[in-house]
Amino acid sequence: MSNMLEWAKREVEIACKKENPNRKEGEFDYGCACYESALKAFESLCEDGHLRKSMLMGLLNTTIMTVHIVLVSIIQTAHIILDLLKELLMRYVL
Repeated sequence: MSNMLEWAKREVEIACKKENPNRKEGEFDYGCACYESALKAFESLCEDGHLRKSMLMGLLNTTIMTVHIVLVSIIQTAHIILDLLKELLMRYVL
């Protein structure tokens, strides 16, 4: 489990650097605070032995499904907008 924890710590460090590249030691940043809180929760799960590969896979699958649903909605909206624009062009320009 320590490999996963080390990976998570590196990911939080990278995310915080992207969030606020000029952040000074001890300086508060809301985005980084969220990442660090998530890391504390992750650490707690690791230490308590509650974190299993199956749990992580479930979280990953849920995240992928959510992203997929959002992308499909965006694509459908884009198609609706394109159809409306075509109709407007046909009606008023051509």
